[in-house]
Amino acid sequence: MQMRKIEQFRRVGYVSGLFIYPVKSCAGIELENAVCLTEGIQFDRNWVVVDRDDKYLTSVDKPVLAQVVPHFEDGSLCLNAPSMDTLRIPIQPDTKEFKDLKVSRVSSKSRYVGDKASLWFSTLLNKPGCKIYQIHELRDSTKDTKWGDLASPGDKMGYASFAAYHMTTESSLVELNGILKSPIGMNRFRANIVIGGTEPFAEDHWHQKFLKIADVRFRTLKDCGRCTQITIDPETGIKNGLEALTTLRR
Repeated sequence: MQMRKIEQFRRVGYVSGLFIYPVKSCAGIELENAVCLTEGIQFDRNWVVVDRDDKYLTSVDKPVLAQVVPHFEDGSLCLNAPSMDTLRIPIQPDTKEFKDLKVSRVSSKSRYVGDKASLWFSTLLNKPGCKIYQIHELRDSTKDTKWGDLASPGDKMGYASFAAYHMTTESSLVELNGILKSPIGMNRFRANIVIGGTEPFAEDHWHQKFLKIADVRFRTLKDCGRCTQITIDPETGIKNGLEALTTLRR
């Protein structure tokens, strides 16, 4: 009889922050606790804004997206942005228009949220023809044409770039800010889970390992390469973080 190997975990830190980003590339919401699902924390990256050609938009394309601040109220996702009235999007919309959207190399069936929300984003971005969609069928990580071989059957996600969860550490940011002339905040990195109590860049050594937080078990897929999105200041919507990006890419 073959005995099942018992997993052994060692303490590497503690959870110091939990965040979701309901609309891809828009601001986040800090949580006190989180509902962790296979596809990520509930409501994380469940909505995406696209242009008239169905190309998804990011704060790199339109930095003002970083200033779209979300919260949930009475069954709706509520969005606020500079000089705009509050937009309310029902979490369970009654629209019946669907489309296969490709986001970060993976297509999925998405639900059109409606004309009012789309006009709101078109006005905010000064870009006619924008639309906003909600995830309807979860995206399959194994179908990613660049990183899919690192995923396993059953790995699903919303509109995240590759993995269902993004994790980083406080100490890495402290180390980075000790080098930079102009320190930056953790919100530049758009992580879901921030870990405290580790050595700087300890997360670089978690690749292909398992992590456990309370009764939730995570499997690491890959390091998150830093892109130009961290150069956007979410407080101002202005690109000003090239020093941080250059330092991290050394």
